[in-house]
Amino acid sequence: MDYVLEAIAEHPELLIIARSSYYKIIKRKPKKPKRPKLIAKIKEIFNHHQGRYGYRRVALQLIKEGCNITEKTVRYWMHKLGLKGITQSMSRKGNSMDDGLVENFFGLLKTEMFYDQEYKYHSLQELTQAIKEYIEYYNEERIKSRLKDLTPKEYRNQASINPVF
Repeated sequence: MDYVLEAIAEHPELLIIARSSYYKIIKRKPKKPKRPKLIAKIKEIFNHHQGRYGYRRVALQLIKEGCNITEKTVRYWMHKLGLKGITQSMSRKGNSMDDGLVENFFGLLKTEMFYDQEYKYHSLQELTQAIKEYIEYYNEERIKSRLKDLTPKEYRNQASINPVF
């Protein structure tokens, strides 16, 4: 009986449709979500990285963990689940050529750790601690496609093991 009432609540047009259509809708079983393990893993990675990973990095992380997946599939499910790592900045790009790497890092830090999260930090000490934690996260966990899908620490370790002479 509860299922019938839910179906009527979800489909108020049921009262003005043919009898056969009514019974067809009532007999229809609720759809189970497709690929529940994949969805759970995407949510886990997204939440672990506190919403800082977009579909590309989530896909790279899944591939790194041995999952056979494409960016397109991850993008589809992240869109479907409403998971989105980005708020557009309204400021202009920095024009300084000599410190582009530092500008890039601080842009990432502000985008991933600060914008839309200012309410988290009630004192300068809390903000300082959060920045330290982010730098550690950036070096130890955050994968970068420019670094052959490795974290900066893994990339540096790989370079020190296999020097190019």
